[in-house]
Amino acid sequence: MKKLILALAIVCANVASFCQSILIRPNRIETDYTQYENVFLRSTAIPNLIGVKINGSHANPSATESGNLLLSVEGRGYAGGSFTGIQGAIRFKATQNWNDNNRGTQAEIFTTQNNTTLALSRLFVNHDGKVGIGNYLTTVPDHQLEVQQPNDSDRGIAIYRYGGDAPAIFGIGARGSTITPTPTLQDDILARFGAKGYNGTGYTSSRARIEMVANQNWTDVNNGAKINFYTTENNSINTTNKMTIQGNGNVGIGDDSPSSTLTLNGDLELAIETKSFNTNDITFDNLDRNGKSVIRFDGPGTVHLKGIAGGVDGRVVYIMVGRGAELKIYLASSSTNSANKLHFDIGGGFIIDTVQQYRGMTGLMFIYDGIDQAWQLMDRK
Repeated sequence: MKKLILALAIVCANVASFCQSILIRPNRIETDYTQYENVFLRSTAIPNLIGVKINGSHANPSATESGNLLLSVEGRGYAGGSFTGIQGAIRFKATQNWNDNNRGTQAEIFTTQNNTTLALSRLFVNHDGKVGIGNYLTTVPDHQLEVQQPNDSDRGIAIYRYGGDAPAIFGIGARGSTITPTPTLQDDILARFGAKGYNGTGYTSSRARIEMVANQNWTDVNNGAKINFYTTENNSINTTNKMTIQGNGNVGIGDDSPSSTLTLNGDLELAIETKSFNTNDITFDNLDRNGKSVIRFDGPGTVHLKGIAGGVDGRVVYIMVGRGAELKIYLASSSTNSANKLHFDIGGGFIIDTVQQYRGMTGLMFIYDGIDQAWQLMDRK
């Protein structure tokens, strides 16, 4: 009898002249074929598989309620000793009590991870169009696209692209609407990448972020943009702009309107490489700064400096001579790499000696000349 009802349903789906629709209400319909078991819905219009959730009774139905399951298409199997429950499913659920004007729904896709038996919601589309990917058994997405990464072994989000071009993520901003966009205006945020956290009672708003911002009103030929970097200080919840890169390349640290290539509103701290010695004489033919911009010599004794390694055009190095030290700088030396040599001049711009001597509490500033490949003495204290 059940197979007859199912066959009648398929015939009605194929031959519209036999019937417009058919209602099937048995507890279940089963087939016992050993090969493929298929159900086809064929129509010259739209083949539909429709779930209708009825509260109350068929004779006296009542309104669908929030949380009611409207339709579940499920995958089950045989585990060797018994048939399983749901191991994969597509489900549609009501998200509010229904009436003539309110009929909110959500959709979920469930899968079961290998070596487990619990089917979990992996893809979640909420009533407001927000999409969640991951495990949404207890929470719903709060952003337009949200990914819940359950553990550190997952690899998060990746974008692949082939052929030499870059995998890309773009923020696209405009005024107006989707149907009728209008030009972007100055200070409109074009894209934002931010970081949030949990404070013990709830998730915070962004506490660190990068924003790409329009730097002028946009036209076909004027598309100025800048980048702002925001952070939050310790013991605070106030996020402020700490660095700006303007459209012309000017960088401001502590200044969101830099007027020069680098504008610093605050302290500047340089790392110091200290060379301590307890000998009467120590020689540096090709001084290794270890990547530091300031070198301090601490005696007592005499330092013979014949060259500084790591010269790059425009690089500045500052040398401090400690209270107990004496520094002798050599104009040239056979033991020095030619690219590390030192240049200096005194008085009217001509060299008066091949060795210059400085005692404790002295400061010297050198800049590297990439053309002559030598460190030029800029200033001394």
